[in-house]
Amino acid sequence: MKKKILLVENEEGIINFLEKGLKAVGYDVISAMDGTTGLERAKNEAPDLVILDVILPDVNGFSICGFLKGNDKYRSIPLIILTGHYEAKEQVFDEAYKPEAFFNKPFDFAQLLETIQKLIGKP
Repeated sequence: MKKKILLVENEEGIINFLEKGLKAVGYDVISAMDGTTGLERAKNEAPDLVILDVILPDVNGFSICGFLKGNDKYRSIPLIILTGHYEAKEQVFDEAYKPEAFFNKPFDFAQLLETIQKLIGKP
């Protein structure tokens, strides 16, 4: 079975770019353009990894990260924060709620892919 990545991002161009790139290397990709939908998909779709923007139209990425990392059922899902807000990396996280990686926009797809493969393996 293909490894599934959930993208929670409000910029359609970034979603399209990541979907195309990740599918091309063999991952299954689902996406959401707002936090509420992203959280529901994280709960219902059992992704192997979540790529999460911080600034979303409704629920922010920090809240989603806190919910997933604070819940025994979802805690083991690796999270990558992908944001255009450079200060987001400086956000203080309790160690239990910390995402596995941060990437600032613009990002290098090859580096992101390498991080994904380290976290969940190759497709």
